[in-house]
Amino acid sequence: MSSKHKQWSQMFSSIKLKQLYEQGYMDELFERHGNLMNPETLVASGGDTTVFLVSRDDAQYVIKIAPKSIRFFKHFGKNRSAAEIKKYINRLDPYFLPVEEDIYENDYLFAYTQKKCHIIKSKKINKNVVAEIFRLIQFMLVNNILLTDLAPHNLGVIHKKVFIFDYHGLHRLMKDGVIKRDDWWRRLARNLTRFICGLYNPHKRPEYSALMQSCDQQVIKKMSSDPDIPKVFTQLINYLLTEQSGASVKVICTLLEGCISHINGKKN
Repeated sequence: MSSKHKQWSQMFSSIKLKQLYEQGYMDELFERHGNLMNPETLVASGGDTTVFLVSRDDAQYVIKIAPKSIRFFKHFGKNRSAAEIKKYINRLDPYFLPVEEDIYENDYLFAYTQKKCHIIKSKKINKNVVAEIFRLIQFMLVNNILLTDLAPHNLGVIHKKVFIFDYHGLHRLMKDGVIKRDDWWRRLARNLTRFICGLYNPHKRPEYSALMQSCDQQVIKKMSSDPDIPKVFTQLINYLLTEQSGASVKVICTLLEGCISHINGKKN
């Protein structure tokens, strides 16, 4: 392996993407776009995506490379094409950051551009951001979709609007009108708790994040007695724990609306 090939291989944290690169399935991609996508423009590399920052027409964009083995295609793609993900995501306005342009694909991977957004930082969590995230969850539930990893690193802001910019793990919440998994709510509840604590008491965020790893009635009891945690939020988490796959989307959305009202200053 040449030194350049070895250096470029290190751009991929994803085992799948690294394999595809080393097997030559990205040769054509980098022949066409290597001036834009290289170690100097690399900004992020995760479990299923590698991201490069580029400037175009006085604006900043990112280019993302992803394998066609991502979860999205298992749930929504008939042909596993880049056009499918663009068409599906771009109709999920206004909470999913659109795919701007498909720039490459083959049978194994695809690459596309997005507008650059500002990733939500813990210190930037405010009422608007948290209320927007609760609205986003309502939107997903009503549309029978779910992305459980709603941690700050998957969420961005453009002009005070919150967007999901990493949606490769998107999947359906229900099958035949029934929620598919009992534990569907756990990561969602943990991430929401992180945002609630980030807004009302940042010092408690690590503690509650750890507790929510295995949320049970003892955790609910502790939350209920904590003056920093809104009661309506505890009601939401308790409902999810109690009902799990039997939960009603309508009831969840009502409880989420109560949380939003509390965040916006209308006490519950």
